Amino acid sequence: MSVSDRLSGRVRELSALILKSEHPKPSRALVDPLLELLVGGPFNLTEKFLIQEPGAILLLLELLPDLPEDLQLELWSTLIVILHRSLWNIQTCRQLQLIQKCLDYLSKTSSIKVASHVSKVVESLGSYSLSVKELKAVVSHLYTGRDKKWSPHAVPLIGALYNMSVNLQPEVFFNFSGQQGAALTLPPISKWPTQSGFTFTTWLRVEKPYDSQRDYYKPVVYWFRTGKGFGYAAHFIGSTLVLETSGRGHKRPQTHAVEFVFQSYQWYMLTVVYTHHRLKSSELRCYVNGKLVLNTEVSLPTTDDVYDKCFLGTSPASTPDTIFQGQMSAVYLFREPLNHETIAALYKLGPGYKSQFKFDAESDVPLTASEKKVLFDGQLASGVLFSYNAKAVDGRLCLEASPLENRSCFTHSPHATLLEGVEPVTTTPFHSALHSLGGMQALYPLFSQLDLPQASSGSAVDYNLS
Repeated sequence: MSVSDRLSGRVRELSALILKSEHPKPSRALVDPLLELLVGGPFNLTEKFLIQEPGAILLLLELLPDLPEDLQLELWSTLIVILHRSLWNIQTCRQLQLIQKCLDYLSKTSSIKVASHVSKVVESLGSYSLSVKELKAVVSHLYTGRDKKWSPHAVPLIGALYNMSVNLQPEVFFNFSGQQGAALTLPPISKWPTQSGFTFTTWLRVEKPYDSQRDYYKPVVYWFRTGKGFGYAAHFIGSTLVLETSGRGHKRPQTHAVEFVFQSYQWYMLTVVYTHHRLKSSELRCYVNGKLVLNTEVSLPTTDDVYDKCFLGTSPASTPDTIFQGQMSAVYLFREPLNHETIAALYKLGPGYKSQFKFDAESDVPLTASEKKVLFDGQLASGVLFSYNAKAVDGRLCLEASPLENRSCFTHSPHATLLEGVEPVTTTPFHSALHSLGGMQALYPLFSQLDLPQASSGSAVDYNLS
């Protein structure tokens, strides 16, 4: 039995009791305590917005139709914001089968403005993951059958479907909750690739780049260092990424701020390239979404020590000031500095790629002949030092996924450990759900309705459905 089914009966009883006490019309005085119940304390859209009590969502949905329209709009807007700001909230609402409940709400409301907000909630949930059952429910809601007009509020719902189909999000990724100790720990690396340089790349999404409660909040993206502190790291200060390099001859780490504003809740491809030069200063380049945003000189550490302090999402101290909160897709480290052309081709693959660069059939993204050559001629595959992705997880063990023929750089087992607070997430995107439902044929019945009037437009036919 689902969470929604277990709570629904009690919620209806409580809703009826509240409506009776609030006769004849519920007011704002009722809403604020429910929001506090929802998050387990004083509700705040910037600090206190994580859902702690799922039943409060169901209770709000029961009470919403009896609230004034302006208050309905405010509550739906609030729900849109807290879904946008937290993966936890989206997962909680999906457990409540909120998409089906939103479709039921669309059938009952007469307000176009409210329907537009409800459709945005459906879009937020469906963009994250959409099951076959949910897609079937949306299509069934749009299909009128023998009726001679579109179902109520079909247009915003069609817009939500379209936005789900073009959503840019990996199907699998690591979710870093931001709680104490949440990190991915890599095994010790015996010899770091310093002969020519190396490249780190991943897609990431930051949920919390700053913390108003802490003055020195610096969430760490990666930390690769020896026991003496020599090595490399990257962390955020607000919306700015800072790259650190520590080595002999420097009392303090060399720091380089990346001149790019990382917006919260958006996916970016981050690529950092360290190039070692013998006859001139070494080079540090940083790319965001395949475009160069930093190019500077740097002194790279040269040491034969084991890199035994390697983490994703925190530092060795794992203090609250260094915990990363957000998501990362597949993580790659190449044993050579990649050039502009290769990085641009990597970006073209998108955030969902998690394979070994061996065969062009691994990706269904359209690529040019030159891009295929750069990515799949074997050179890139042989250069993978290590790779981790959320699909290759067994319990708390994250299996190292580089090609088997590549020589190992680790002192012992190459597999990483997911500490408490880091979870592998697998989603179902719109196109996968549509494929399981029968492909485009599942949408063909909707095309037969294009010349029907919309329920809200009287007898006129509105052909603008986009």
